[in-house]
Formats: sequence, C-alpha cells, structure tokens
Amino acid sequence: MRLVPHEYIKALGHDQISEVKLGDQVEKEVTVFFSDIRSYTSISEQMTPRENFNFLNSYFGRVGPLIKKHQGFVNQYYGDGIMSLFLQHPEDGISAAIAIHIALRQYNQERVSKSRIPGKIGIGGHCGPLMLGVIGEVLRMEANVVADTVNIASRMEGLTKYYGASIITSEPTLKKIQHPDKFHYRYLGKVQVKGRKEPIGVYDFFDGDQPAIIQRKLDSLGAFRDGMQAYYEKSFV
Repeated sequence: MRLVPHEYIKALGHDQISEVKLGDQVEKEVTVFFSDIRSYTSISEQMTPRENFNFLNSYFGRVGPLIKKHQGFVNQYYGDGIMSLFLQHPEDGISAAIAIHIALRQYNQERVSKSRIPGKIGIGGHCGPLMLGVIGEVLRMEANVVADTVNIASRMEGLTKYYGASIITSEPTLKKIQHPDKFHYRYLGKVQVKGRKEPIGVYDFFDGDQPAIIQRKLDSLGAFRDGMQAYYEKSFV
C-alpha cells in the first residue's frame, strides 16, 4: 500500500495490491497537480548526497500528508517533483496546493534558523479525463496515468516560473470548481499549450502567497483585470 496508494487500487476496482494485474485500466475525470522545487540544482550543489536525500524526504514528509488530508494522493515522486491526483473535486487540489505553500513557509523558517537554504516551489494543475492503469510487462509493472490531462497539468506547473506565480490552474479546472468564491485568484490570460490547437486560459490562485503579496494582489485586482481586458482589446493608450 505504501508503493501503490490504496486510492489507486480502489479506483481500479480492487481491494488488495495482490488483485492488481497488468492491463488493468479505468477512465476517470481527475484533477492532476504537479509541484516542483525551484532552482533545485543550485540548492543541491551546496549539499552532500546524504543531505540531498534527507532534504527531499523531509520536504516530502510535510507535503504528502497535506495532499492526503485534502482527499488526494501522491501518484509519483520524480526527483524533486510530485505528481498528485484528486479524484473527487478540483477544489481539493487547490486547497492542498495552498496548504503546501503555507507549510513550506514554516519549513523555510526552520531551515533559515539552521543556516540552510530555503526552498521555493511552483504548483500547477488541470482537470480532465485520463486513464489510470497498470502498464509495463510481466516482470516490471507500474501504476501510471496516461492522458493529455497530465501533459497540460505539467505545463501549468511550468508556467509558474514564467509568471512568477505560486499556483496556476487552467480555465477548465476553474469552471469545475463548485465554490470558486472561497479562493482568491486572477486571470493571467491565454497561453498556447504545446500539442493543442486552441489556447487555454490560465489563473493565478494566490492564497498560498506571502500575506503581504496577497494583499497587494487584492488591492490591484481591479486594475489588473482592466489592464488584461485592455490588452486583449488592443487598447494601448
């Protein structure tokens, strides 16, 4: 259960890992979130291999439970990144992402107090259909997800670097949130995602930012919205 999340096994229609077999698959609408540590290469260069290993485990040990707390589960740890899945509601993923950023600030305070380099992350998400299943071959099977939804979620995470945002989600994700008014967010425009013909709208969810930055974004929300509208109307005066 530790190597393959129980939620994944249950989604495939099984109760035990021993029941899972190669080729098992199911299609579901899922919210996928990717997170990545910023400038990890630079950080890791200043640590020994053991310190790197301990740092990642300490970080993952804080993040994983928050994902689970918000009805999600970690599908994959890849290097310094995490891919998590939320099978119930898109807002679960948003809430988890916000909680992760708040927890990271507290963790960074501990690191700075010990003269260690603080970490910074970006989180991006997208909601859509995907296939959950078991792929590989008889001697080496792996629980995995396959769909364009995963690719778009990964692109959303990459956009956090470009926009300098903490959390970015796609417009289709926002439309599926039942109570969007419980979050603070702003429209960043449309981007052309590689492999898709139509551009996709993206949003900055900023409740996980530093309190001072949240207030600045709230204070400038109207002007920011007007500026975006003028830009798309090509009203440059």
